[in-house]
Amino acid sequence: MVERLVIVNASDWKLYDDIRWHWFGDATVKVITDRRRKERRQRSDSHGPERRRSERRRHSITAALGTERWAEVMLPVTT
Repeated sequence: MVERLVIVNASDWKLYDDIRWHWFGDATVKVITDRRRKERRQRSDSHGPERRRSERRRHSITAALGTERWAEVMLPVTT
């Protein structure tokens, strides 16, 4: 069961390989690349008002991917 998700900046394949090698064999860790490309919703005045209550992306992850080139997310353990 995956308990920890390590997200690596999609443009840094060397770091991705290094982190995958470090966690190789640990079934509780999954290493992936960041698949987000851009904001999917484009702001336009022709549409109605924004209905979302808050931003869904975690800014701490976005910031970490920009500065550290990787981020770690602990997933809830279900029994």
